[in-house]
Amino acid sequence: MGIRRIGHGSEQAVALHCTLAHGGAWAPMVASLADRLTVLAPDLPGHGTAPDWEGGDFLAASLEVLDGVPEGPRHVIGHSFGAVVALEHALRAPERVRSLTLIEPVLFAAARSGAAKAAFEIEWQELSRRFAAGDREGAARFFTGSWGTGLAWESLPGPARARIASQIHIVPDQTAILQHDCAGILAPGRLEGLDLPVLLIEGRESPPVVADIVETLAARIAGARRVRIAEAGHMVPFSHPAEVAEAIRSSFLAESVATLPS
Repeated sequence: MGIRRIGHGSEQAVALHCTLAHGGAWAPMVASLADRLTVLAPDLPGHGTAPDWEGGDFLAASLEVLDGVPEGPRHVIGHSFGAVVALEHALRAPERVRSLTLIEPVLFAAARSGAAKAAFEIEWQELSRRFAAGDREGAARFFTGSWGTGLAWESLPGPARARIASQIHIVPDQTAILQHDCAGILAPGRLEGLDLPVLLIEGRESPPVVADIVETLAARIAGARRVRIAEAGHMVPFSHPAEVAEAIRSSFLAESVATLPS
């Protein structure tokens, strides 16, 4: 398992990347926190230096990656699918988590708005149709159109397009957790029992379903702080790394913060 160590601060953190990225993608954001944090950024299954993903329970495999990280407690940061893994990890092992930062969590089962959820479901059906037809590049182009960096598919370097197309089968394997909540994250009382400092970060320009998800989580997690970053989309940790870093610093790393569990 590939784990990158980023930063040189005295406090420890683990950062989980989004689908189709890798641990090294956290470097620009961590640069603004390097004086306070040492971040371990593992590659999730099928990403970065990890072996190719051959199918199965992607959530369980991702949680196993966290099990391989030295024990905490640590600040835990996750983006997109990585945020869902981070949340389930905190629910299962709160003693290993000092604080929890969920950036653009894509737990679609938590969406309550009919319009936002319906729009997402239509999008997912189209992605599934392209994948089932064997059109990996078409599925990859469609997926990155809503959940990528905002760059046009044709503007990406050829090797990047090839890598994304080769990994696109990972996305359907996340359906059980993201759409059907196979882990029971939303089970009655489970989120309400999470006794940790929690920060929820979203981009104001993200797909509407994200705001709906964050609203649900914020309502059920006691004391959760919600931060919305202007002119940012789903890839906010990469497009606005300084703003994300500042939200984390002010929430958990300010000199005045003295009540976090050690």
